[in-house]
Amino acid sequence: MAALVKPKAVKLKSPIIKQAVNDSAFDGGPVFFTHIYQDHLVENADSNIANKLLKCIITAIDENMDNPNFSVDDLSRHSCMSRSQFYRKMRENLQITPRMFMKKLKMFLAAHLLIRSDKKIADIAEICGYRDHSYFIKVFTGYYSMTPREYKMNLKR
Repeated sequence: MAALVKPKAVKLKSPIIKQAVNDSAFDGGPVFFTHIYQDHLVENADSNIANKLLKCIITAIDENMDNPNFSVDDLSRHSCMSRSQFYRKMRENLQITPRMFMKKLKMFLAAHLLIRSDKKIADIAEICGYRDHSYFIKVFTGYYSMTPREYKMNLKR
């Protein structure tokens, strides 16, 4: 059995996300994505490589969260891999595609901002890198099975 690896905090660098987190009085402060990092930690022979990749990916997504043009290609370049190699490494080590991982981080941020801030849905969509708030609502609804408004109303009670 592999030894458990204690996760290190993934510090936020993006001023937009830092501001959004601070504005919403988020409990996690500068370690906003730490729980996602912990969820995907790998405990096998290649865990050190996989966990370095994970930290690199979270950092890159954090730095580009508000950029609607940031793509998997940009993420693979940030990780110094070809797109196909990057997809393979993500699936092999983290059991998730890069696109789904990016979506997971964006939806996590959106959910917390909906609950802990008074920002409009359109503003939250922009912070999460969605130009079109209608598309953001569609993605959010597909991920959480309820609209952002319903999510906010159900969990703020």
